Amino acid sequence: MFSLGRSGLDEAFAALDRLAGDLPRRALADALNHTANQARIALRAEMESVFDRPTPFTLNALRIFNARPDSLEAAIWVKDDKDNNAKGQAPEDWVAPQVFGGPRVDKKSEMLLR
Repeated sequence: MFSLGRSGLDEAFAALDRLAGDLPRRALADALNHTANQARIALRAEMESVFDRPTPFTLNALRIFNARPDSLEAAIWVKDDKDNNAKGQAPEDWVAPQVFGGPRVDKKSEMLLR
């Protein structure tokens, strides 16, 4: 059995009041993070349909900057760091032309053929 005295009850109400003051910002941050995650899933599905046989490295290149209660901002971007398997190019090098338009970066073999 659980018993709570009057002073314990006052402390519990005070803790709930403190939590309630912070709850709307937490709820907004959670909503932003959920929206960003759903957008990442939709972008990944779009990448699968637009690119010809995309590799897991390309599909997993999307990153999320999560919102926090003190900073209500969430963002999605394509990672810009190179991987050992990328042969000198970051995923943004071949994803950015698809998003913004323009020519893509030439492959080394294409440069050698020219």
